[in-house]
Amino acid sequence: MENDDYGFREKLKHYDAQQLIARFNQEVGNPGWAGARSHFLEALKSAFLATGLDCSDFIDQTGMSLKRPIRRDGDRIIHA
Repeated sequence: MENDDYGFREKLKHYDAQQLIARFNQEVGNPGWAGARSHFLEALKSAFLATGLDCSDFIDQTGMSLKRPIRRDGDRIIHA
């Protein structure tokens, strides 16, 4: 199991896709950065990937784009 010092992975694994989207959208435009936030965003990315939904519109090999809000469109999560 990956290190989860802050408990983010454990908490987010109980979120459904809509809750993950709402939490993601709270982060859009937030310029703050800290160690805890980087762990949270990595846990959030992992939670999205675990949904089995297509997240390729905002997640790729380089990371997760927080530039624009997202929404669910069928079995995909896309930029709003």
